[in-house]
This record gives sequence, structure tokens and C-alpha cells, in this order.
Amino acid sequence: QISSWILAFVKIRPELGSVLLHSNIVFGVDLIGTRLEFFVLPATGLLFGAANIAAAFYFYMKERFLSTALLIAGALIEMMVFASVIYIILLNT
Repeated sequence: QISSWILAFVKIRPELGSVLLHSNIVFGVDLIGTRLEFFVLPATGLLFGAANIAAAFYFYMKERFLSTALLIAGALIEMMVFASVIYIILLNT
């Protein structure tokens, strides 16, 4: 999570007027926004990560398997967010 934020602050410079936020193979770039809109992605990852950790902590004494599953799912979500951040940074460089 921290690496997503560091990459975002270092690579997406304030002097960029607009940032490419989404693209796909068929249509190409289909979403352009500001630098602040880019930070929605790492913030969403932070929100999901915090929610998963809170839920895992809540369920730890009651159901350890569920707690472990939540932590694994949270790690997978963070990896997908990190991959998305890298992809968007590569689009903009």
C-alpha cells in the first residue's frame, strides 16, 4: 500500500495537466482526469485494506479461518491495486 502511494506521488507530477486514468484494448484511452482523480485508486485500496483488517480482527476469536481468508483476500486486492497503479503510471509516461 505504501509503495502505491510513493509511486503515485513520485511519478504523477503536478505539472501534468491531465492524466490518463483508464484504457482498454478495444477503445484505447477512454477516461482522462486530473492528478487528484488518480489518487482515488490508492485511496480505495487503503479503504478496502483497512476494512479487511478491521473485519479480520473482529472475527479472529470467533472464526480464525474467516479471519485468515479476509487477510489473504485483502493482500490480493492490494496486489491488484498496485498493478493498476503501475499500469496507469506506465500509460502516463
